[in-house]
Amino acid sequence: MVLGYIKIRKNKLILETNSENRAKKGRVLLEKYLKGTIGFQKMLIESIGAQLENLLRQNSKLGKPVNELQNSPEVQEMLNEMMK
Repeated sequence: MVLGYIKIRKNKLILETNSENRAKKGRVLLEKYLKGTIGFQKMLIESIGAQLENLLRQNSKLGKPVNELQNSPEVQEMLNEMMK
């Protein structure tokens, strides 16, 4: 079962999921297996539309054309999740 994705950035572990329920399950598992070595800071709930807008904004700053953006794996993944 896939609950989400884990990203590690410097001293942060970030769990990204596509639902609040999966985030809660993932948090329980992380706390169980990492036993007190991590602390929960915050939960950010963001709509697919908001995520897409952020991605568009980031890529426009980088000068990437919209059609290139639409074909990016990140956008395709978001669109696939929306279709489920």
